Amino acid sequence: ERISGQVELLNDLDALGMDLRQLALVHQVDLNTDGRWWEQEVRQLKRDHDHILETHANEPGIGDLRRVLEARFQQIDSLHQGSLSGVPERDQNKARAAVLKIILQRAEKAVENTARLVHERGLRTQTAALSDHWDHAQVLLVMACLLAVVFAWLVGTNRKLLSESRGHGSLLADAKRKLEQTNRELRETMLSKEEKEVMIKEIHHRVKNNLQIVKSLVRFQMDQVEDPDVRELFNECITRVGAMALVHEQTYLSKDLANIDVRTYLDQLVRDLTHVYSIDTRLQLDVDIRTHT
Repeated sequence: ERISGQVELLNDLDALGMDLRQLALVHQVDLNTDGRWWEQEVRQLKRDHDHILETHANEPGIGDLRRVLEARFQQIDSLHQGSLSGVPERDQNKARAAVLKIILQRAEKAVENTARLVHERGLRTQTAALSDHWDHAQVLLVMACLLAVVFAWLVGTNRKLLSESRGHGSLLADAKRKLEQTNRELRETMLSKEEKEVMIKEIHHRVKNNLQIVKSLVRFQMDQVEDPDVRELFNECITRVGAMALVHEQTYLSKDLANIDVRTYLDQLVRDLTHVYSIDTRLQLDVDIRTHT
């Protein structure tokens, strides 16, 4: 806005200079034709002068220009009026015209100096300020470009991290799915193992019951025999059948089919043998089992 105002001032000063140059011609015309163009031209010149002073009072050189032009206006108007009054001599009119021309040239020179001062101080300062603003704008533009690059890099990094996160999430989902499948298979295996153990224990239980029945039948037959040797044979048969029944009993009573409590089995077997053979001697059983598993 300030630059446009100073450009307008330069145009007004240029128009004022043209008015000053035209004023010399108007002076000659009025002298030769007894016309009254001078007053009209002077009023227009003063209006242009006052417009410049009112509109551009704060611009450099305007105050000095005002003092110079006001003095010059009085001088040229006095010379013109003196040339028109009475019947002056031809040489005197030429001298006045020459002086008026010199005064107008000085006034025009003052206008040119003011225009040059406005150009040097005003436009140059504003141009330098605009140059500084442009440099600052370029710096801001470079910074904005750098920020855009950084932002683009951050967006790319964020997308990469997001893609990696999705990949890790997919891997975790696959691992979870495989783990769940393994757990299901393990549960099925455990259930199958438990079912097998229950079935095996049931078989051992039934075999034990069948052996008990066989043992009872053999004892019943033994009671029907009176021969001691035969009874001894029946008794050994009963003992062997009882031992086998005891093995099956300890098997299905055990919590772990792979590990049977041999100590309990041997203790029960010795107790049954002492009962069958009616042994009254007090026995002490010491079992030392060393196995490698």
